This record gives sequence, structure tokens and C-alpha cells, in this order.
Amino acid sequence: MNTPSPRVARLNRRARILLSVAGVVLVIVLVTVALLAFDRPLLARLTGSLSGMVLFYPEGSNDLWQWCTDQGLWNTCQAWTYCETTGDVLYGVPGAFYLKEGVKGGICCNDASIGYDPAPGKEKKCYSRVY
Repeated sequence: MNTPSPRVARLNRRARILLSVAGVVLVIVLVTVALLAFDRPLLARLTGSLSGMVLFYPEGSNDLWQWCTDQGLWNTCQAWTYCETTGDVLYGVPGAFYLKEGVKGGICCNDASIGYDPAPGKEKKCYSRVY
């Protein structure tokens, strides 16, 4: 039986390490792409938390916004679709938001309460401005 030379053994070991690293990088890329395929802010997907800790800057805005709630079904207002805030609310999906200004106390996260549907047929979210 032929045993590889020390040089060949070293190259084999380096190749295995390189393949392992490439595999880890590929998994990270695939997970990131899968996470970005959803409509929720990336931080929420990475932490698994949507408890008001999600902060982001919408495209074209210098203001910091915080996730408030998801859109209610059939334009109804349930406790879990009520955005409790005073100030401005951003409603919509990435690339198609509507700004509802001057909210006092809170608002239901649906087309009827906001007064506009910025993304027909898509499930929208409400964000409150962080001051």
C-alpha cells in the first residue's frame, strides 16, 4: 500500500479544511438569501423576535422606524393588529410604504384605518417612528 508523501498529506489536509470553510460559507449565504426572501425586517428574522425591537431605515429615509404590528385580516381591527403609538406610522412593504402622520394613541394596521393601500394584494406591516 502506498502512503502519500508528507507534502501530499499536507495538501490533502488543506483541501479538506478549504472545503469545510467553503461549505460553511455556502450555508451562511443560503440562509441569508432564504431570510431575505421573507418580508420581515432582517433583524427580526435573525433574532426570532418581533417584540418591538426591530429597527430599520426604510429606503430613502434617514429616520429610524420600529416594527409595530402586522396587517389585520379583512380590514378588521384585533388587539394584535393595533399599533399603539403617538406620532407617525409607516404602513406597507419594502419599496411601497405610505406615511400616516399625526397618529394619536394608536391605529389599526389595515387599509381602512390607514386610508390607503400602498401594496394591493400584499401583507403589509406597520412601523412607528423612533424619536
